[in-house]
Amino acid sequence: MQNKSLLTKYKTKLTGGTIMKTCSLNDFMEEINPWLDKDYIREAHVDDKGHFVLRFRDGMKNVYYIDDCNEAQVKKVLKDLQKKGIPVTQ
Repeated sequence: MQNKSLLTKYKTKLTGGTIMKTCSLNDFMEEINPWLDKDYIREAHVDDKGHFVLRFRDGMKNVYYIDDCNEAQVKKVLKDLQKKGIPVTQ
């Protein structure tokens, strides 16, 4: 089976000047894997709407709605990011 292209993996939506990507947990982890380093990611958190927010050192911000997982799985991702030295805020 072929990999999906980035255009078909994500549904994007512009909200308040920020692009939010809707994706699966596997697609999310695949996308952020090359950037899992405190030298790239300045901060990570889940906002009040349940969206996963990554702020990068270059000033960019990516917002994700992960549509196939529960709160415990998201908390595990945050804990893993923290173990890699990436600041996680609540």
